[in-house]
Formats: sequence, C-alpha cells, structure tokens
Amino acid sequence: MVRIIDEEIIGSFGNGDFSKADLLYHKYKDEVFSFFRYRGVITQDAEDMTIEVFERVFSGARGFDTSRPFRPWFYQIARNALTDYFRRNTKRRIVDIDDFDFTDETNEYEQEEYQILYKSLKKLSAEDQDLILMAKFHQFPYSEISQHLSVSESVVKTRVHRIIKKLTSIYNEMMT
Repeated sequence: MVRIIDEEIIGSFGNGDFSKADLLYHKYKDEVFSFFRYRGVITQDAEDMTIEVFERVFSGARGFDTSRPFRPWFYQIARNALTDYFRRNTKRRIVDIDDFDFTDETNEYEQEEYQILYKSLKKLSAEDQDLILMAKFHQFPYSEISQHLSVSESVVKTRVHRIIKKLTSIYNEMMT
C-alpha cells in the first residue's frame, strides 16, 4: 500500500480534489476532539468544534504551503477555534473537572491521579499547556513544534523540560 502523506493530501485540496478528505478526517478527528476535551470543552461542543476545524482546513487548503508540515498548521487552526470558542462562551458551558471523561479502563486510584494531573495542567499558562500537550500528549516531533513556534529545537526541548519540572512540582503539591 502506498503511504500518502498529509501534505500531499492537503495539496490536492488546493487543486479542488477532495477525494482523500476522509483520510485526513479519520486520521485526526479523535486527536483534535481530545485536544478540545483536554482543554475543558464539553463533549457536544468538542464534537461541533472538531467538525468546524475540518471545515476550516478544507476551506483554507489553497493557502497551505505544502513545503511546511501539516500538523502544526492543523493544530493552529484548532487553537484558533478554541480561542474563538472561549471568546463566545466565556461563562457558558465550560466543563467541570467532575464532568471530564477519563477512560473507564483505569482503576479508582489511577482515575484520581489523572484528575490531579488534569487539575495540575490547568494551573499552567495556556502557552505552557499547548506546548506540553503538543510534545507529550500528541507527540509532535520537536522539529515540528520548533517550526510552528519559529524557535530552535533546543529552545523547545528546554521549554518542555521546564514545563515538566513545573508540572511535576504542582502535581506533587496537590498529591500531598
């Protein structure tokens, strides 16, 4: 089977060929949905926002530079949708930690740890949350993150290391 890369698919959209749109959708839909849920968006709104992101991707395809990686561009669209959401809904329908959907496969102790980790993440700045989610949750390569942020890879590694130290400190404080 021939491996088609994301940049080729999005490049074909610019030529009006949307025949492979479902490949991108199925590859990223769960990932972007989780991105919204981890940022505190309720399930129904996260589903709507996921669709909105793909609409923006498909409509903005002509402006995509195929020499650059797709994922950072895609997640910038998702972050913009998230910002728009919070502007529109500042006081409305933000999920409470108790409503957060953790996996049922974990035991009670692990669930408690996940809840504390989530609360710890929420204490970080929005910029730090985005960076740690890109690096550790979505597992973007540091090279992609550095391109997206227009900084060197070593700067990204340093920031991630510092955020992990800060997050560990917050987490340990909350565990005691």
